[in-house]
Amino acid sequence: MPDQNILTAAQNAELDQLISTTMQLMGASSSYDMKPRDQTGNTTLFGEYRIDNKNQFLRYSQLSLLTPHTFIPLAKLGLSIVSGFRLESEDQSAKEELESWGKRIKLRSKVQNMARCAIRDGTMVAYLPGKKEIENIHIQPMQFTTLLPEGITPGEKVKSLMKGEIVKAVLMESEAKKSTKDSMRHTEMDRDEFALIRMFHEGYSVKDILGRDTYGIYGISLLEPLTRVIKNHSDLTEGFSSNMRRYGVGRLHIKLKSVNTLRAAGQYEKAKDLLESTIAALQKLGPNEDFVTGDDEVHNVSGTNAPQVREMKESFQTDMHIGLLQSPIGMGNTKGSTYASGYLSEEDRYIILESLQEEIKNVVQEEIIDKQLGFMNKEPGTVTIEFDKLDAPYVDYPTLTDARLSGDITQGEYRNALGFPEELPDDR
Repeated sequence: MPDQNILTAAQNAELDQLISTTMQLMGASSSYDMKPRDQTGNTTLFGEYRIDNKNQFLRYSQLSLLTPHTFIPLAKLGLSIVSGFRLESEDQSAKEELESWGKRIKLRSKVQNMARCAIRDGTMVAYLPGKKEIENIHIQPMQFTTLLPEGITPGEKVKSLMKGEIVKAVLMESEAKKSTKDSMRHTEMDRDEFALIRMFHEGYSVKDILGRDTYGIYGISLLEPLTRVIKNHSDLTEGFSSNMRRYGVGRLHIKLKSVNTLRAAGQYEKAKDLLESTIAALQKLGPNEDFVTGDDEVHNVSGTNAPQVREMKESFQTDMHIGLLQSPIGMGNTKGSTYASGYLSEEDRYIILESLQEEIKNVVQEEIIDKQLGFMNKEPGTVTIEFDKLDAPYVDYPTLTDARLSGDITQGEYRNALGFPEELPDDR
């Protein structure tokens, strides 16, 4: 027969562990207990959503849709960079022919989406099918697309660093080894068959979707340095929301007085069963459900030590907006800002945006417009693309009127600035 003192010590230790478990369970959903959740397999929890961390392009796509504080800035950025897209040329017939072609393939919409995807993924590949003209522009899904320099065979696993000029893009390269001459499971595109936009690719090492190390091949997404900020924002939002769903405006302290009574009476098994059933009940407790107890007590525990959730949330949102090249004022946060500070902030932002705009403009001109001009037997550059100047100043109506009265602008310029046709109507 075992020693009673040893048995009692073991039982007490087990009961103490159960009590500790109960307290941890009650605090697990606290709004101020939000430790980052570890990676599981190839995904990481961002709040209540699992985000892929093996394929970076799939991750960028998921992060862009995770919150409006990433989706809206990315959409604004892509649209603003190519705002005012138009074709210009001294050769009116060539311009009209190219405009007709652009309307057929929805060129304006394609360019807008090319800019948005380039900003989101850092790299954008657009397949340009056609033998007599560019028949369409197909933006490739980067989570299935790889770029290969000269000397690399599709499907080849290399240990050395891949670098050099891009000669091929491959769709579904992971299937290349499974392909046969009669059944191609992957698609290879030669360099003259696709347009390629890359953001800040020079000087960066990136693992491609097959795990190969590359240097200077893939661009860097603006979402990459924001991954941790987006996770913190998602965890904070979900942690606070789950706490409110579980506890309403506070937490609970469950005081099981009968456990100590049972322990004092030596009824350890009954005390253990009571704690275990209480833990099970806590796990099933729904939002704002009440307790019904005998001699036990339930008290609210206020979260007086919780940080200011609103301030933290706004701080993360500001980090996301700035990281996606949006000023807080442009995203609707004008608190504590003046017109002068807002103007200077926008001017600083435009310096970076104009560099991105120039990169996109050069690619569209050289790899799409000039290629189509070649199909039309026209010299490259006969028709050019233009975008609106990003930092064009806003002129208010009184200033416009003063300029018109002083003769600094014409009547046509004045009417255009007001949004009217340049010529006055005949029935004036």
